[in-house]
Amino acid sequence: MDLIIYRTYNMRIIDCPSMRKRHKVSTGASLAVLAMLFSPFIANACSVFYRTVQVGREFRARVMDRGRPVQSLQLVLRSEHNQAIYAVTDSEGYARFTNLNSGLFVLTNDHDGDIGDGVNVEVVLNGATNVTVPLKWPNATPVQVQSVSGTLRGPDYYPEQTQPELSLSLLEGVSAHVIETTQTDSRGAFSFAYAAPPGIYFLRLNPSPLRASNGEQIVGMVPVDVSPNAAERVLDVDLGWSSCGLGYSQRTKYPEMKVSKLCGDVVDSAGAAIANAQVMLLANGEKAEVLEQTLTGRGGRFALRKEGEGTYQLLIKSTGFQPFLRVMRVSDAERSEGCQQPIRVQLEIE
Repeated sequence: MDLIIYRTYNMRIIDCPSMRKRHKVSTGASLAVLAMLFSPFIANACSVFYRTVQVGREFRARVMDRGRPVQSLQLVLRSEHNQAIYAVTDSEGYARFTNLNSGLFVLTNDHDGDIGDGVNVEVVLNGATNVTVPLKWPNATPVQVQSVSGTLRGPDYYPEQTQPELSLSLLEGVSAHVIETTQTDSRGAFSFAYAAPPGIYFLRLNPSPLRASNGEQIVGMVPVDVSPNAAERVLDVDLGWSSCGLGYSQRTKYPEMKVSKLCGDVVDSAGAAIANAQVMLLANGEKAEVLEQTLTGRGGRFALRKEGEGTYQLLIKSTGFQPFLRVMRVSDAERSEGCQQPIRVQLEIE
């Protein structure tokens, strides 16, 4: 039976095929954008889909975060003429918009990651006035940790093990107020002097020398939920970059896997084979130098020739996907010919 390894990630966008060019959606939408409210918004082939609701001249919006109301968050209702109407959520997460003119609008929150939740709103004179429009904030599930400190690794951190120093800002979640700014070291480690109490924050990656393979500067925000009950003490995040901007994943602590041979296949979330993925065998130490590397074949298959018994790290990377890293113990006692127990690695889109 195949060994199936799944790794899940916080996805910040609704649809973002990895080979498409990046497009960022602005709350300052133009008339041309608003003219496409009732169909998928596609620009440079990075797609964002907002649902559509029809309301009367007044309606409520309610903002929730994983079943909890979000208080004091500013919402923006922007018209096709780029005029903005603002409202702030109350203790139950509600905000009310009244005395509206008929027309097309986009409802979003004042700030989120690069792409927040939103709704296309069509106001009609005889429409229902008891409509409640739900919104989610933050749009991506925050990384839950006990303390806002730790490590951020860029897309090309492995196998070099170093990267440019990064500028990071800690933002209070609801207000987006910048609390403090700090720098990482060459290995991505950072800490803030501010002891963040429980709550939602954004960790903002400011402009720096860190760039994607296509030369784009890597910037963006990672939502963080500080909680004393979090399973993880600090952030241990791998960053990615795609056509829709910054991707991120808190590193999963897998148990060590024991195998007789390092072989198997690499697939995407739909089970399709990923060809030409980089497969690297790293030493299981602080330096983690590359001992062997290969590429997956057309069917996504790979096999490493490392013969020595011992503990290693298996790293698998492919453009547009989050990297996979797991500790593997190779046992000569169970060595066999061929690939008797293939490892199936599933990569998720950045």
